[in-house]
Amino acid sequence: MDNKKNIIIAILLGIATGIIWAGIFVRLNEVSFLGDLGSNIWLLILIFPLIFVLGIYLGRWLSGWHSFFVPFSRFAIIGFLNTGVDLGILNLLIYSSGMEIGLAISVFKGISFLVATTNSYFFNKHWAFEARDNMQQGVEFVKFFSVSIIGVLLNVSVFSVLVSFIGAPSGLSHLVWINAAAIISTIANLIWNFIGYRMIVFKNI
Repeated sequence: MDNKKNIIIAILLGIATGIIWAGIFVRLNEVSFLGDLGSNIWLLILIFPLIFVLGIYLGRWLSGWHSFFVPFSRFAIIGFLNTGVDLGILNLLIYSSGMEIGLAISVFKGISFLVATTNSYFFNKHWAFEARDNMQQGVEFVKFFSVSIIGVLLNVSVFSVLVSFIGAPSGLSHLVWINAAAIISTIANLIWNFIGYRMIVFKNI
């Protein structure tokens, strides 16, 4: 895929990510910590595309040192989008149910992460790793699903420990801590997923 197409995709994904994240911050009513950006939260729709485009160029530049930086830069972009999808679905479920604690919150997190994983498969297969369609798509999907299930367990476990056992630090609202815990658990999962997708699922590309 040529660089121009990568830039266009990065811009489109950046716009989508900006919209999702802006909505999340508005939902949390926690924009004061963003400083001047807090009153102009929708600028994220411009900021994310810029960051993503810079990420594409950085990955291309670093590929002179090691080729893995090209797919990793795309994977990181998809990760930002997926994190937004994850948190967006999570907050939607919390808002629609009115439940923020107990078993329900872990179930909500599992659902939101599975939705994000479906999105992840499409973009990682066709963009980050540029895997070709082949006669073993079923096997590929099983591998992807297996890696992702381990990721789900890791993600939900880290999230549940942070929310249900450690709890929100003093001065931080429970809802904000839920989202912070979701981000932390997602980072742990992203590391696992990149290794798994690269070494197990799409290892032949």
